[in-house]
Amino acid sequence: SKQMNKVFKEWLMLLPWQNKSCPCPSCGEQAIDYRLIGDIDKNVGWAMIWCERCKVGIHVSRMQLPSNAKIYSFEEVEENENILPQYKINLVQP
Repeated sequence: SKQMNKVFKEWLMLLPWQNKSCPCPSCGEQAIDYRLIGDIDKNVGWAMIWCERCKVGIHVSRMQLPSNAKIYSFEEVEENENILPQYKINLVQP
């Protein structure tokens, strides 16, 4: 539905690596966290952005990695699953 797309777009525009205190589009709390996982050499990867309060979030499957953020390699995530949230995120669909 169009409504869902609007919410997904709001999530997509958060860019929490630029503004960590941005409010959650779903509940309004400033509890956003994120992980960027990818190939630093190729500058491509994926992102998980979520709210620690309401447990809603998005998965961005292919994106250019921002230069000013902490990037985890695929290997790091395989070796340490605790890098990603250990609870279920209710994903907003595009």
